[in-house]
Amino acid sequence: MSSDSNQSHDQAVNQLIELANQLKDNGTDIRIIAAAMNTAAGIYTTYVEAGNQGFLQPGGVDRVCAAYRKQLEFIQQRKKAELQAAGHDVAQPAPKSQT
Repeated sequence: MSSDSNQSHDQAVNQLIELANQLKDNGTDIRIIAAAMNTAAGIYTTYVEAGNQGFLQPGGVDRVCAAYRKQLEFIQQRKKAELQAAGHDVAQPAPKSQT
């Protein structure tokens, strides 16, 4: 991605997280928000790849899943590096959130 694309991407991510936090602050369970964000991402990705009147064939679903996995793995690597830099022990997984 170009620098402009990275900036636009980061801005869009931050706006979506801001909206998710507003929903959380209004009492929506964070698991519901996460599920809704995944559903919205799936709907929008289908629109991007196949248009309003289309749908993804199995190979398209596989490609979207692979891209999502790659992005999620990248996010986890960055999060782990941030925690290590802050002095946290990353050898053991953090306890599951109870919120």
